[in-house]
Amino acid sequence: MKIDFSRTMTDFEGQPVQNGQQPLTLGVVAARALNATGDPRSSPDDALARGMLAFKVYGQTEADVTPEDLALIRKMLPVAWAPMIVAQAHEMLGG
Repeated sequence: MKIDFSRTMTDFEGQPVQNGQQPLTLGVVAARALNATGDPRSSPDDALARGMLAFKVYGQTEADVTPEDLALIRKMLPVAWAPMIVAQAHEMLGG
């Protein structure tokens, strides 16, 4: 499934959320969520899979991801982000 990871997050007034000087994109949100430490019991293989997926989506306009990739991103979102960002990212990933 192709996902546009360049889409931007907005605040409650509909203004772009800033990431330094740049708008916060779905790619940044997904990559940071995947890079979150999460469950300390996760295996090295889990960490490797999350890291590789983070590199795949970070900074991309569009990336082809599997349903399993999407499930992993969705699972990690609440570990790294506030509910406002989690809700938008979840919707952008196909709800």
